[in-house]
Amino acid sequence: MSTVEGLYDQPAAGSENNSVWVKALGAWGKNSGSSDSASSTSSLGGLLAGVDGLISEHTRLGAMAGYSDTSLSLGDDTHSRASADSYHLGAYIGHEQGALRLTAGASHSWHRIDVKRDLQFGAFADRQKVKRDARSSQVFTEAAYRLNLQPLALEPFANLAYVHFDSDSFTEKGGATALKGSDDTRDTVLSTLGIRAGNRFNLNDTQKLDVSATLGWQHNLSDTSSEQHLAFTSAGNSFNTQSVSMDRDAAVVGARASLTLGRDARINLNHNGLLGARDKTHGVGLSLDWQF
Repeated sequence: MSTVEGLYDQPAAGSENNSVWVKALGAWGKNSGSSDSASSTSSLGGLLAGVDGLISEHTRLGAMAGYSDTSLSLGDDTHSRASADSYHLGAYIGHEQGALRLTAGASHSWHRIDVKRDLQFGAFADRQKVKRDARSSQVFTEAAYRLNLQPLALEPFANLAYVHFDSDSFTEKGGATALKGSDDTRDTVLSTLGIRAGNRFNLNDTQKLDVSATLGWQHNLSDTSSEQHLAFTSAGNSFNTQSVSMDRDAAVVGARASLTLGRDARINLNHNGLLGARDKTHGVGLSLDWQF
């Protein structure tokens, strides 16, 4: 997902124990492109681990770290692809006061990006490649209010997230069509309004199954596209290129199941989706929590 809150399970201030967790995650997406930009597909896999605990009666603080690998392929006619190795550090906090729950979090990631482009124009063929470093930072805050109805519990929520991305300048290695570019910086602000619905099933004296679903609307409050200034390394010719536009609005969907295995262990399975007119992204996560 776009923001750090998708990286970990929401902290529950109701538990009196400290918790350590590990989470395997995967995601896949597709951008349909436009008349002047190629379509693309992406995939991600990663592993995260974290620890959290109470710092006051109703407040829980946690930290996480992890690694992920991302692959991106452009449309078949472009013969272009990219991969990124990413390392993540983050912190989060949750506070509950009655039915009100407040959550906030922040993360910073380091990315090593490897890009390859194969160009063909009639009898002309050329291959370009480059490695560049990039960084991204994210912060978010969320307010939710729990309504205990029968048979479901409903939780309307409002979320605001800020994402900052910056990458170093680069120079491709290749032939006459190799490019160079300057530093690139992008900022995105996202708001999400939605509702969660959940229920608990008591399977036996020690096992409980919690299931929930999420439906929301995400709105992009910033520019949906950006430009970068490029130039050919073999000549002085330069030009501007525009990125593929992001969706201004998208539907947020999610489902989660959490099974208590005993007094100290819990396994969680979740799915998150972001469905826009151009971009469609799905993510899954499997995590194991152990309380001590």
